[in-house]
Amino acid sequence: MHRTPTEDTPVELEEQSIQEEAIEVTEREQKIQEVVALWNMFYDDQGVKWNKRRAKFPEYAGYLVDAVKMYEDNPTDIGGQLPANTDNHLIVATMVTLESAVKPEVVGFLKGEVGLLQIHGRAALAGHTKKEVKNNPKLGLILGVRWLAYHTQFCDQKSGLDNWKQSLSLYGAGLRGGRRADGSCKEIRVARKRVRLAKFYRTRIHAATNS
Repeated sequence: MHRTPTEDTPVELEEQSIQEEAIEVTEREQKIQEVVALWNMFYDDQGVKWNKRRAKFPEYAGYLVDAVKMYEDNPTDIGGQLPANTDNHLIVATMVTLESAVKPEVVGFLKGEVGLLQIHGRAALAGHTKKEVKNNPKLGLILGVRWLAYHTQFCDQKSGLDNWKQSLSLYGAGLRGGRRADGSCKEIRVARKRVRLAKFYRTRIHAATNS
């Protein structure tokens, strides 16, 4: 019995699956390296010398990249989903520098925000305590990216770094502070700054990679 040219044998299908997994692993590792590079640039720019905290960057970066992919592939339990965008990890990594300076133990002085993305409130914490989030960087990133993804549903979030300004405004100011009376989303100054920084770091990372 002859198979048609479009049919694949079990061996060929297995090889294809292995190749796809290898590509996925490579993309994940590349994004982790980019997040680590961004955080090191941030510390260098701040004049922070090498310390034990930098040694944790690869671990935290892995949690971040995995959390971003989770909510790129699936909507959150409260609605909202990250757009398909190769630079989502960079916008989140930039947020981490500004929210917590890559210090998971930091507690905000306004509302007791916790975690690398400084979340607060029952909806954002999703049943977890602030202590749990403070002591678990992975959990803090999952919940923080979940909370960011949730806000994308209100602003018709599209792919591309420039399109993050409105969702970031909602993340920072909340649904009341980040929207106008007609329901449209604002673009607050802090959100514009975060997008500019993410683009700045992306340019530097690509320049360093290609040099």
